[in-house]
Amino acid sequence: MTTLEELAARAESSAGADRELDAAIFDATNERAHERNGRDLLPWAHCYTSSLDAAMTLVPEGWRLVRLGETPVDDAGPWEALIAQREAAFGRARTSAVQAKTAPLAIVAASLRARAKGVGE
Repeated sequence: MTTLEELAARAESSAGADRELDAAIFDATNERAHERNGRDLLPWAHCYTSSLDAAMTLVPEGWRLVRLGETPVDDAGPWEALIAQREAAFGRARTSAVQAKTAPLAIVAASLRARAKGVGE
């Protein structure tokens, strides 16, 4: 099975919407993915890499999108997403920041990196 870190790296390096990546994300983040009984639920259900609304569903519970904006164009991409814990019990809040080619990809990558740290699950 692909790890959340690997999926985040794929999102960061992707050039745009990617249905195979959407399917892998669905399988990695949906506890009931194994219960699909041979039916493909993804084509109409989740478009994480192309939809801001779908990408936002990946932000872990207790976290929020702090910043989504364009960055100086470089190899990493023109979009940066920063998500952070809403409240930190001790000290500074944990954050996850990434750059990607599109806004949805940036949100996806930041969310998957936060989930990979085992927070917000």
